[in-house]
Amino acid sequence: MDKDLSRVKKDMVDWGYRVPEPAILVSSQTPEHHQLFMTNWLAIRPLWISQLDHAPPARFPAPQLWREILHRVPSKEELEAAPESSMGNKTAKGRKLAVLEIFGDAAAAMVQGSSFAPTETVEWHGKYILIASLTNPPPRLIRVILWEIYKIGWHYKLCALDQVLNP
Repeated sequence: MDKDLSRVKKDMVDWGYRVPEPAILVSSQTPEHHQLFMTNWLAIRPLWISQLDHAPPARFPAPQLWREILHRVPSKEELEAAPESSMGNKTAKGRKLAVLEIFGDAAAAMVQGSSFAPTETVEWHGKYILIASLTNPPPRLIRVILWEIYKIGWHYKLCALDQVLNP
């Protein structure tokens, strides 16, 4: 095996996640967070997939940034008022700015976290799901949503590999 490091090509593939890690949606600590993450994913899903297909961002979100996105998309006013408190090597404000950078102008059209009323619905594959039901969703619904996320993630990983192999 040739271990010559000069042959290693770096930064050919963005290591961010095209879609959130499915565990983020189901491993939240409280039913309210579970509902919020599921609702926000189902709400931003069509916009995000459209953006991936037609105008992919320069870099993709890391798992913590996906958590930030699914927890709440910040408004520009919130960003300006956000403190510069350090969280590891990135600031909370820096992560929020990254959300706006990734989603661009579409961020304004996205969900604003707690703005959903429990009586509202979110559409998924032509079906309307009551947001209140996402606090404790049926197991079958969770399975099909997670399966779709895994399938979409695999699709985009395969596309990224194809672009590296056949530029």
